[in-house]
Amino acid sequence: TEDFVYGSAFTPKDLGSAGSFQSNYYRGGGAIWLEVEDTLTNNGVVSANGWSNASGGSVYVKTKNLEGEGSFNADGGGLTSNSVFYYPGGGGRVAVHYDNSSFTGEVEANAGCGHVGYPDLDCGEDGTAGMFDEKNNILYVDKSWEFTSYESPFDINEMQVSDMAKIKFQEGAEVKIGKLTLSDFSQMILTGEEDLYINNFEMHDN
Repeated sequence: TEDFVYGSAFTPKDLGSAGSFQSNYYRGGGAIWLEVEDTLTNNGVVSANGWSNASGGSVYVKTKNLEGEGSFNADGGGLTSNSVFYYPGGGGRVAVHYDNSSFTGEVEANAGCGHVGYPDLDCGEDGTAGMFDEKNNILYVDKSWEFTSYESPFDINEMQVSDMAKIKFQEGAEVKIGKLTLSDFSQMILTGEEDLYINNFEMHDN
């Protein structure tokens, strides 16, 4: 299958792609855009998930203060079948920007999964999910992230990647990071064709 990747990771505003054209039940995730002048408190679920075998949509948040313990999600839909198998959808994009945060919840754009044959699990590709401390120019990733070439160049003071997250770089991406910390068995996947400048690189529990 061919992957179709689109939209901004830093300011996502695109709809997800539908799955099978044969049914209205396979709709892609929507697009949620929240700009809050003072304080956003999320103790629930802000979701732009895709339906069965459709891709996740986008969640873009910009606020001064972020509080709560809820979740921001743009997950892909799982595998489904009738007479044929329709494979799982890919994750969408979530970007939460703030100046101050006490938020302890989740930010995710996971791929959908399902079984065509046991015991193997078939999954789509994870999307991008990140939290941005705008005041200090810090990017936090604990699920998945990709630096795209069409959004280059990137200049980030600090990036913290944790909790078995995976970060990738598209061919031709230009990325400058003052300090990159990779921890908790997280992965960094390089193409060999990106321009990557890191002043300080630390690995913990990897």
